[in-house]
Amino acid sequence: MMQNVLGKVSKFKNKIAFAEVKGKTVIFDSILQRDRYLYLAAMELMEEIKSLELQPEYVLQEGFKLRDKKHKSISYRPDFRYRDKVGYVVVEDAREIKTDAYQIQKKLFLPKYGFALKFIEVFSEGGGFKEVV
Repeated sequence: MMQNVLGKVSKFKNKIAFAEVKGKTVIFDSILQRDRYLYLAAMELMEEIKSLELQPEYVLQEGFKLRDKKHKSISYRPDFRYRDKVGYVVVEDAREIKTDAYQIQKKLFLPKYGFALKFIEVFSEGGGFKEVV
């Protein structure tokens, strides 16, 4: 959104942050999210993780039609997805606060996809990261 870029505030009321990602400037919704991406990108360079992706899409509920009205599917886009050294798929969301919408998305996500994934929430803590599995 152009307003976010000019106004320096994301939809989550955080200061937005920029980073160079594979030759393109990427706008992150928060400084925490950008810093976590840079950390994970460094881990990928050191071959501690692989296949780092930004905002992969998971469908939580398929779209449907009811009484001639179409209802769109409901999707969740965590911040990052990658494979750890063992080969497990790891899904991360960098959060400064847990919103109600996020809590609902997480509850819908975990039963559908959680059996094959490590789900990690990342919170800023004293200049570092606190991972909550």
